[in-house]
Amino acid sequence: MNRHGIFDIQVIRNGQIRATYRVNNLITNEALDREIKILTGETVNLRIAYFAIGSGNSTPYGTNTKLDSEFYRVVPDEGPEWTDTGKIQTSFTVPASGVSGTIAEIGVFAGSTATSATDSGILISRTLWNFVKTTDDLIVVNRIDEVKR
Repeated sequence: MNRHGIFDIQVIRNGQIRATYRVNNLITNEALDREIKILTGETVNLRIAYFAIGSGNSTPYGTNTKLDSEFYRVVPDEGPEWTDTGKIQTSFTVPASGVSGTIAEIGVFAGSTATSATDSGILISRTLWNFVKTTDDLIVVNRIDEVKR
């Protein structure tokens, strides 16, 4: 089986799509371990709870448990919801007025320990994405998680 996640990102300024990105990402070891534990009958809470952005730029590794330097997070607008066999989608919006500055890393946090506090929850994915956001930029993120043969 192959497990992966994709971020489809749109940057919108003044109602117009300024840029689109499709970014593959790393699924962390903790996420993979918890997902496989389901087959042992263990109850695992990995509900996607937050999309986070940070300024760190170290190479993503499966052993990552947090972003290097998280500075903002948002809850899902929609989802996670099942969209097809082995596939879910979760949508997030980083508001224009919410934050500005250089984004270098993005990630998704899950589980019952994920709160609005920085670094809380289980980091299930992390990747590098370099973008300089202004307070005019609205960022719309569709996160697609898929398991396939």
